Amino acid sequence: MLKVSGGKERIRHFIETHEPDRLLSKHLAGDVVDRKKPAPDIYLLALTRLGLPAEDCVAIEDSRNGLLSAHQAGIATIITPGIYTDDQNFDEAVLVATNLDDVDFPALYAAFIATPQ
Repeated sequence: MLKVSGGKERIRHFIETHEPDRLLSKHLAGDVVDRKKPAPDIYLLALTRLGLPAEDCVAIEDSRNGLLSAHQAGIATIITPGIYTDDQNFDEAVLVATNLDDVDFPALYAAFIATPQ
């Protein structure tokens, strides 16, 4: 799993809840690349550092710019809109979820990541 934006506590809680054995010790923030979202640069850097192909990853974003960034990098993206972004267009997302606890990650992986599009 790949998560590039959001607060550290939110990220830590999600990963510890859903992927405790795969907790990533490095967190990339937008200030490490020249072009900010919606450019794909932050995700491309993350893929390089992780040594993973985009098709083996999923991004979790909360805004249109984040979605476009991940989508341009070729990463399937789940959107969890917030109060400031719930009216944005999320057509490129593989899933829009109001609560990550409701996401069936094994089914999502099988449907959108493990299976070529």
